[in-house]
Amino acid sequence: MLTVTDAASAHCAHMLDDADAPDGAYVRIVVEGDDPALASGQPDEDDALLKHQDRAVLVVAKVVQAFLEGVTPDCEQSPEGPRLTLA
Repeated sequence: MLTVTDAASAHCAHMLDDADAPDGAYVRIVVEGDDPALASGQPDEDDALLKHQDRAVLVVAKVVQAFLEGVTPDCEQSPEGPRLTLA
């Protein structure tokens, strides 16, 4: 099971809030080519839902979980503002 830091889940919650996303909207980690990326989307039946303060904010497909094995999504400050990182 993929785990994320509290900072990463909080960042996903802020991303959804800043976008005025409707209830049931999630940040999704996807793989584009060989690189992970972020998208919005609804969960599929076998997706993992990761929460921030009892609110599901991040969804990850089973195949992406395997791609990210051993990686912990985190949030770091950059000159452009906070960003989700994979370490």
